[in-house]
Amino acid sequence: MPDVEDEEGQERKKQKSEHVIGTYNMSWFSGDSTKPIPIASYNMQYGPVSEYSWLRHLFDVDTKNTQEIPAGTDEESVKLRCKYWLNTLENLKNFILENNPAMIGLQEMNINNDDYIFLDSRSADKINETMITKEKVDDLVGTKAVIKMLNEINNTNGTQYKLLCGEVYTTFKSYVGICIIYDVNKIGEIVDSKLLDNPKQPGRPLLMAITDKGYLLATMHGAQIGTNTMNINNAFNNDMLNMNKTFLQDSITTFIGDNPVKNIYVTGDFNDRYDALTEFDIRDKVVKYDDVSPITGCPNWDSAGTSNLVNTVANSEDYKTCKFVPEGGIKGIALDEEHAKEANYLYKGDKCFSINGGKIEIHPSTLSTLGVSVCSDHKLVFQKVPVVSEGGKSRKSRKSKKGKSSKKGKKSRKSRKSKK
Repeated sequence: MPDVEDEEGQERKKQKSEHVIGTYNMSWFSGDSTKPIPIASYNMQYGPVSEYSWLRHLFDVDTKNTQEIPAGTDEESVKLRCKYWLNTLENLKNFILENNPAMIGLQEMNINNDDYIFLDSRSADKINETMITKEKVDDLVGTKAVIKMLNEINNTNGTQYKLLCGEVYTTFKSYVGICIIYDVNKIGEIVDSKLLDNPKQPGRPLLMAITDKGYLLATMHGAQIGTNTMNINNAFNNDMLNMNKTFLQDSITTFIGDNPVKNIYVTGDFNDRYDALTEFDIRDKVVKYDDVSPITGCPNWDSAGTSNLVNTVANSEDYKTCKFVPEGGIKGIALDEEHAKEANYLYKGDKCFSINGGKIEIHPSTLSTLGVSVCSDHKLVFQKVPVVSEGGKSRKSRKSKKGKSSKKGKKSRKSRKSKK
């Protein structure tokens, strides 16, 4: 009979020798209780958004409800409206309990706690005007629900998980949040943080933080130009390099400045469909993942499809997209069962990077009997990272292109309560 204490000791040693980092796109629209889910999957303001088609399919098939799903105004209606986001939260909780991660990046979050970094280039009057629609119901959804879940885990397991949040205003005339979950016990307290919005496509944020144990944490929601999806003349991949890679590398290098850094953990939904982003060069260090990245999303007309509807994109046999358009166009059409299946996803893009690398793995989604995700429309992915021991190789500050040392990023946290 194996020695239980020996097994537990080996597991503790393993946890000390590696960190798990993860990333999860939490599906913004499925968690926004302030907006109804229309009968049609088309919104005149936003256009044919993937989450409308996907959520409409789930409600039609799972709940047998073909009527509009109203906005949440009380606990019961929020639980119905945000049914699948609550599944996403449960999936996130299970991942944390199973893997005891050091850091997780969350994209497409609805921010409803009071303490977070906020960026909005509009006037104060415009901000106040739209803040009215930003209220959420109690702690059932959004960042309040995540914080509540983390506190429950901390009280039970002795962890010290905290949540850092940032929010930007998007071209879709809505607020979108981005967050970092981190365990103080593993990587320390955050001593500086900064939120940036991608200047080449506003509404695509980058959240960065440095801890007192010398860890740089960053998570990002990548910009993309969907019309370049066929990657002709490498157009889509060039967008990834020009809009995302340069922005992230330069921003993190400037933010770190001369601070000593033990490791760099970068996660995100980069919208990197065809693997243009395989590594970052940050302060003379290669931040990377090993092996090939997994397919992670998502149920939409172009990013999923059965084999008879799929086209290979230019320049590679390894990457595909779906050019199928249902009769009458995608306007008002919910995804069909086969198209929405997780097994038929086509795109990559949800990734984790670190100095020591590691294979990107998938945490299983909760699927319906039809094989359709009933939590997020993205997969939760993670990387197991060897921990850099104390007294490891010294690190030199990287010089900027002008030959001057990068300055330490200024702290941009701004506490702000939602206005009623």
